[in-house]
Amino acid sequence: MTKLMTSIDHPLFSLLESRHSCRKYLDERIPRATMEEILTATRKAPICNPGIFFVLSDPALQAFCDELAPHVAAERPEQNEYGYLPKPMPPFLKDRQRAPGYALYNSLGIARRDIAGRRAQFASNYRFFDVPVGIIVSIRRDMGAGCYMDLGMSILALMLAAKSLDYASCGIGAFANYGRFVHRLPEASRR
Repeated sequence: MTKLMTSIDHPLFSLLESRHSCRKYLDERIPRATMEEILTATRKAPICNPGIFFVLSDPALQAFCDELAPHVAAERPEQNEYGYLPKPMPPFLKDRQRAPGYALYNSLGIARRDIAGRRAQFASNYRFFDVPVGIIVSIRRDMGAGCYMDLGMSILALMLAAKSLDYASCGIGAFANYGRFVHRLPEASRR
């Protein structure tokens, strides 16, 4: 019987430990070949990948953000097509959601009662935190509940592939607030 490695020194554990949700990026282009390598690794997740990956870089990325900006500024989100979190939210999940939120705002020097500062920080989600490449992940409405689990594994594979090549990432659920913009993304950006 072979003993499984569980040491943090193992490459997979190191990737998992060092991966975090980055919200500040260098202004550097990501080579197309590198993006293709990351997306190819994403397809190797141990499931059937039900996701549609919209890969945006300039000028399409800037155009998308510019088109969405007035709606975000007017604080006019659409009716979400799905519930992101359960209602009512169980206390244990609320605690898990609050802790990283408080840590984020604290690290940025945004006080707990600074509503304007919190809104401004949240609005940066809709600019992909100024990344050189943004990826919006979508799934067809007729997919079964198990496909969401499969999609989650694909997204994790994408994030770990990026991290293995020294690129940071951040999952952004906020785009679900403006689903009609996602549905208008051009076919050419799908992967």
